Amino acid sequence: PWSFTAHRWDIAEGNMLSVKAKSSKFIRAINMRGVNELKGQLPNGLWGKVCMVHMGVKLPENVVNVNQSLFTLVCIGNLLPVKGHQFLLKALFLLKENNVNLRCLLFGDGPLRDELQQIANKLNLNSMVEFCGRVAHDEILNLYATGGVSAVVHPSIETKDGEKEGIPVALMEAMAAGVPVISTTTGGIPELLGDGAGILVPPEDSEALADAIEQLMKDHELRRKIGAKGKEKVKKEFAIDSVVAKMVELFMGSEDEK
Repeated sequence: PWSFTAHRWDIAEGNMLSVKAKSSKFIRAINMRGVNELKGQLPNGLWGKVCMVHMGVKLPENVVNVNQSLFTLVCIGNLLPVKGHQFLLKALFLLKENNVNLRCLLFGDGPLRDELQQIANKLNLNSMVEFCGRVAHDEILNLYATGGVSAVVHPSIETKDGEKEGIPVALMEAMAAGVPVISTTTGGIPELLGDGAGILVPPEDSEALADAIEQLMKDHELRRKIGAKGKEKVKKEFAIDSVVAKMVELFMGSEDEK
């Protein structure tokens, strides 16, 4: 027996889904949106094979309180259109115009690096924004563990050709460390940030994004509350141990059917 996981492009491009579904024991989607989109492409008789098991993250053992005197906003993701970095830069410009003082670290690289750097230069954001490039995964986790991050922002959009986020692991890892997060109502993100586990704003809305960032900056109790809710959400639904247990159960069921 065999199974497969369908991610964003597997579903969007119809990557031999019907052919694979006929012989597979089960099909895993990583969020409910994926489940619904898979069912939209498969005959009704195969819907029973579709199940949802989230991606999982390891829960950190020890995390200290934020110790930054200057509010430090972090954005983690490849510099691609779907990540929406240009709208974050415009939001930071609005904050700068309102004399809001913070620093923003952009971790990641990609084809939009030069274009985004030019936007930052044009908006005179060089004193506020730092393009950090690619860094080792452990460096990001260490920033969380040592209290070096005030909040994480993920300004994702849905592109004109339909590309959108699943449930970003970058957000899960920040939430697991108790770091408050801000993102957009695209793809599977509301599934992660719902019920107060994070702040959601409309995509491509720099003003709403700027307001959310400023709200977190000014309200320490809100940061604490959102950080705690986010951590509990990840612990309950996205911890690697529970995800592995669900996958083992599915695999064992497939073996029993041989």
